[in-house]
Amino acid sequence: MAQFITPPLTTIRVCTETMGRLGAKLLSDQLNGRDTPVTVTVSTQLVERGTCSLPRGSALNNVLSPN
Repeated sequence: MAQFITPPLTTIRVCTETMGRLGAKLLSDQLNGRDTPVTVTVSTQLVERGTCSLPRGSALNNVLSPN
């Protein structure tokens, strides 16, 4: 959906299946009285779209990318 908004929004892609599996396992572990980790890390990917750049005509554009 983020690609259909103007400007297209920069987002983070994460595997929802992996998150679901990890969440279900953590819940099962808690219900069964097992210790669960405080932090869980999942892989993500930055999806750069139109909100990751300087606005057109910005004075910084001339400094960062002089012609």
